[in-house]
Amino acid sequence: MSETPAERLPDGLHHISRGSSIDGEGYEVVGGDLPKPVLSGVVTVAPDLDSLIELMAADLFVHAERSLITNSSFHMALTVGPVQMRLYERLMCDVTLRSFPWSRTHLWMAAQRIDNDDYQEIYETLVLHSGVPAENCHPWKPIDDEPPGHTYEALLKSELQSRNEGSRRLDYVLLSLDSDGGIAAIKPASNVARNRQTGLVTDSNGQRWLTLGLDILSDARFISVVAAGQEMAPTVELVRSMTASGAEDLPIMGLSPAKGGHLKWYLDRAACPEENGK
Repeated sequence: MSETPAERLPDGLHHISRGSSIDGEGYEVVGGDLPKPVLSGVVTVAPDLDSLIELMAADLFVHAERSLITNSSFHMALTVGPVQMRLYERLMCDVTLRSFPWSRTHLWMAAQRIDNDDYQEIYETLVLHSGVPAENCHPWKPIDDEPPGHTYEALLKSELQSRNEGSRRLDYVLLSLDSDGGIAAIKPASNVARNRQTGLVTDSNGQRWLTLGLDILSDARFISVVAAGQEMAPTVELVRSMTASGAEDLPIMGLSPAKGGHLKWYLDRAACPEENGK
């Protein structure tokens, strides 16, 4: 290749620069030398939400193109939330990111509400405008299998089966940290948190979710976890202080990257306990 993604991307994204990361292909916010809480994995702190979105977009872009050097397709599992939707909008609107390899990308849902179709938001924001082939989009179907989620996980594994043995895993997972320490709709004390398998979760509001399990999420090559806003600072501090906690009490603690995988935290300044007098 005459030009690597790492060489050309910063020309259009002016607030980021090449930074050190566990796999040598991450970006950092220019002027973003902010205090970082000590968490499992690589931690990046941005001064504000816009800078955080820009950083996440840059990392995703680079990781997608690097993944396609060795694989014919790029598989990512998404979630829905305020920060995630901002990222999807940025991917569609930023001219610098127009060359994202959408035609070779598969979209999966890491978690999806049954009674309020989260995939529709991703479809309207991302799928309609990106050029992802319809056959590469994989929303959850209504639950009709036992155990719940079995068919969806089987489909995912089937799509990855043609890869080399060491690459039969998701390439990228985007998760947000919930105030209770949950991720991808996996709630404390839920069966999915206990058994680490794909399944059905009902939250405190009675919403039913289908969610990938901790095992398949942990197996992804690149796991992104985002926490933004001052209201998340107490939860980030809880994660920082509970290094030996189990997934049943705090599902985020159940994320343990497999061999060759990487976990990266994306925090804005407000979500960092040190910045809030904790």
